[in-house]
Amino acid sequence: MRSTPGFMLDLPLYLPKISELLTWFVDWLQARDELQQENEALRSRVELQAEQLSAMRSHLGIIRQHTVTFILDQMDALHMQRDTEV
Repeated sequence: MRSTPGFMLDLPLYLPKISELLTWFVDWLQARDELQQENEALRSRVELQAEQLSAMRSHLGIIRQHTVTFILDQMDALHMQRDTEV
């Protein structure tokens, strides 16, 4: 029971046992460690995928350059054919 000056209150006051607190704390530490490991694994995956994306963008840029060069060469060849037919 809790008492205040002039009153008697019948409120149960729950205080967890030390063993319950220790169990909760150990569980919390385990969950935290698991989340940290998962976080590290996910961060590694994100970094790897960012590197792969960068490589793909670079490769795409090279393909674009070759494609534009090929198209311009074909256009030049077509103009030369038109010029020589007449």
